[in-house]
Amino acid sequence: NVDLPHQMRMSVNATPKPEPEAVRNSISNFLAANGFVETMNNSLTKGDYYEGLKTFPAERSVHIVNPLSSDLNVMRQTLILNGLEVVAYNINRQVYSLKTFEYGSVYQKLPEGDGKTLESYEEHPCFALFMTGAPDKSWQTTPKKGDFFQLKGYVELLLKRYGADLYQMKCEAAPSDIFSEGLTYSLMGGHGKSLLSMGTVNPVLARRFGIKQPVFAAEINWNTLFELVKRNKVAFKEMPKFPEVRRDFALLLDESVKYSDLQASAQKAAKKLLKQVSLFDVYRGDKIPAGKKQYALSFVLQDLEKTLTDEDVERVMDKLLSTFTNEYGAALR
Repeated sequence: NVDLPHQMRMSVNATPKPEPEAVRNSISNFLAANGFVETMNNSLTKGDYYEGLKTFPAERSVHIVNPLSSDLNVMRQTLILNGLEVVAYNINRQVYSLKTFEYGSVYQKLPEGDGKTLESYEEHPCFALFMTGAPDKSWQTTPKKGDFFQLKGYVELLLKRYGADLYQMKCEAAPSDIFSEGLTYSLMGGHGKSLLSMGTVNPVLARRFGIKQPVFAAEINWNTLFELVKRNKVAFKEMPKFPEVRRDFALLLDESVKYSDLQASAQKAAKKLLKQVSLFDVYRGDKIPAGKKQYALSFVLQDLEKTLTDEDVERVMDKLLSTFTNEYGAALR
């Protein structure tokens, strides 16, 4: 007995593609499937944590006008310090093996701002990953302790899901006040947007939280990662018909030479055929002169139109060696 209207009106909400919430859930599901447990911390934290840090200086903290206590008097600049709180809390309760992740926003006061307007502050979301300890003992296998390369493997797998390749990015040493050993990756190009930093948390920083065992952490800038996600276009591509060729160099270099410089010069010198550059060994010892180090670099060459001959490969490798020698004074060992 209800009369049906002759017209129906409705509004359609446009959903952006890719949808940020769906991508975040996909990343969280990937990490959870690999044994990580999600944590959630308060955006308010202790201002004393940032005293003495260069990467996240105390003067760039966003202070609360009326803080509830001295433990909650600033907004966090990074997720890493809150993650160390979680690690310390669990270790104090005899939980020594952890794999956690967190998604949340970080905040900073911009140095050029006057602090009186919103333009003086910056906020962006991040993903942070943490690993520490070894899994429980098993009669079947000997448990292997977590290390930096295991964490790096998880990060690489995550980025590959969205068509991103760490070996095609600008790589530099991670900030030493946060990481004792680690890497920072940025997008290639003029702006060089920072994507992530990862490595072994500096033991000095870890001991401030009462942590005595190694902790491995990574922090990913969500805005930069989502920019990569939007760029990723999934398309079918035939498997290469022609094989790739691998060659190695052992180079004697000055301590001041960075791997990121070598990588950028190699990509520029052999852009057409060079598919990948990687550093697989660093040596300093008795047989190396003072102020020098040895880098072992691996190069992957491939031509999609023909099989590379020995002459083609030697020509490219000679060009790379010449580039390293002229620009960095490298010597082949």
